[in-house]
Amino acid sequence: MIKNIINKKVVIFVNDFVEENTFAKIIDISIDNEKLLLQLDKIITYKANIYNYVVATQRHVGRGLERLERGVTFGCRLTWISNDRYNSNKPFDVSWWRGGSAATGSIQLTEHYEE
Repeated sequence: MIKNIINKKVVIFVNDFVEENTFAKIIDISIDNEKLLLQLDKIITYKANIYNYVVATQRHVGRGLERLERGVTFGCRLTWISNDRYNSNKPFDVSWWRGGSAATGSIQLTEHYEE
């Protein structure tokens, strides 16, 4: 079951928001919505906001979270959540998002990652 990837590390590959590969831990999964909640290993500061969390959402139908378990790169939409926007009661909620701090990208479990 996909829940066994909770607490595993992932690499967030370079994208339009981060200029270098970034590492995070999977801290929660919304199986119904094909979303992951990631906690960054190192915080990111951007435009006076501090980011510690990322929500990764499935980008392609039929290419879901089970791909991560198999070691395949997971194509996703990434939304960085600033510390002041993070709500532990609704950790996957990005309904407030209106621009910035997001990108189309991909992630992979670090145990399958080769530089």
